[in-house]
Amino acid sequence: MKKVILFISLFSFLIVQFTSAEEVDPLALMRAEHVMVTTNDYGETMRWYQDKLGFRVKHEWTVPEFPGLKLAYLERNNFIIEVVASADTPDAEIPENFASRFNMPGIGHVAFLVDDVDAVAKILKAKNVSMPMEPTTFTDSGRRLIFIEDNNGHVIEFLEELPLNKRKPYTGGERDDEKLVRDLTQKWLAGWDIGARPFNAEVFRPLFAPGKNAIEVFDNVQGDVIVIRDVETYIATWGPFMEPLQHWSVRLDDLNVQVSGDMAFTTFKLVGTDTRGPDGQVIPFGQYGTHVWRKLPQLGWRIVHEHLTVYVINK
Repeated sequence: MKKVILFISLFSFLIVQFTSAEEVDPLALMRAEHVMVTTNDYGETMRWYQDKLGFRVKHEWTVPEFPGLKLAYLERNNFIIEVVASADTPDAEIPENFASRFNMPGIGHVAFLVDDVDAVAKILKAKNVSMPMEPTTFTDSGRRLIFIEDNNGHVIEFLEELPLNKRKPYTGGERDDEKLVRDLTQKWLAGWDIGARPFNAEVFRPLFAPGKNAIEVFDNVQGDVIVIRDVETYIATWGPFMEPLQHWSVRLDDLNVQVSGDMAFTTFKLVGTDTRGPDGQVIPFGQYGTHVWRKLPQLGWRIVHEHLTVYVINK
């Protein structure tokens, strides 16, 4: 609870600092957390979501007020499948014609966004997952997708968003700001996740606000705090620092994005997966990160504040 309160409070503080005060929408921080699936076969359903989709068991419990029920949370990528099992649950009525499912009342399926739906389909087919719709492109909706069925017959969709040149424009406007900021954060990550390639600090130039004193960067590295206030200094600082390193592979975990008007706030963990110094010695590495983004006229979203704090590193 303290972590959530801190996150919301810090976001609110930053919005006040960079934008005019406005009434807070209590739904502004809403995001999907879980979906429930019912079954009469608890064990098989738990195995299916773990073996086929890679979910992990987060929690299992029972409810005294509802004897006979077994419940569990299965989690992956901060999304939860809630399994609710009872011997009294009837088998799902599965129409022979898959298309007729779209005429049935209620919530029809849950969908997961992926980068490469064809690669996902290949893996799932190798695991003998039922796939009533193989990879299919729908230019009107701007998606390429598959539909699969779990062991109970519940429908699950995997989809990737098509680029603009391969789909029709969205009637409600183009990609929302949250997705843009997420994509830009991945570009920022790519600048650091170089493996054995030479480090190129220039990739950060289009991600930061230009001009002197346009940014504030506080990076905690090897016990020192580096303060940077323009992108030129950012590039000049990190180039010489990274060049001697033999190998530097990192990933982004726990990315959270919140957008309010022309401001956006992201938090994440930067985790070293293969980080080695000049002599090849492994450097255990991890940082907590915060970015504040601002949508600038003619330039779009740019970082105006970066704060990275090391939580594990050996000198």
